[in-house]
Amino acid sequence: LAVGQQRAAELALAADRAEHRLLLERRRLRRARAALARRLVDIYKTGAPDWAALVLGSDGFEDLVTRSDYLSAIQEADSGLAERVEQVRDLVRHHLALTRRAKARVDAYNARLDAARSQIASVRAAAEAEAAELEAIAASRAATIATLQASIDGWVEDIQAAREAASAEAAEAEVSRWLGGPFSIPAYIVMCESGGNYG
Repeated sequence: LAVGQQRAAELALAADRAEHRLLLERRRLRRARAALARRLVDIYKTGAPDWAALVLGSDGFEDLVTRSDYLSAIQEADSGLAERVEQVRDLVRHHLALTRRAKARVDAYNARLDAARSQIASVRAAAEAEAAELEAIAASRAATIATLQASIDGWVEDIQAAREAASAEAAEAEVSRWLGGPFSIPAYIVMCESGGNYG
């Protein structure tokens, strides 16, 4: 994602540069068209130069050569101006196409980046849900273990109490065996003295 964001920033910068270059070329085209428009207005007002009028209005051969040089220079300048307008227009079209392609690349890459972001968010949400589920399972197991531990502690206490009770009963039974009954005179004395008659 970090690499994609860096690439998107680079593409956006390239698109901005292409758009800036396009803006400069459009300004050049406006200036060239304005110059061409002014020249066309001048030609309209003064009329197109006529070679016949040039020859007839010359004051000799040297003046004719000078005027024809000026006329050729003017025509070359007019042609050059028209060509410059056409070249700048072609450059504007070229940079417009470059800018559109750059913006299309930026849009396509941003769409891929958005898809990657949503996929990452989906995977993250699934991982968080699974982590929450595992945490709930761990908490449930901890509660079960705590309940089982409490039960075990109770069982141990019950067993110890039963063992103590069993020990007490066994001791009583042993004492009763020695005593021979519920009386305080031991059984062997009763057997010896009265033949086992406690009365």
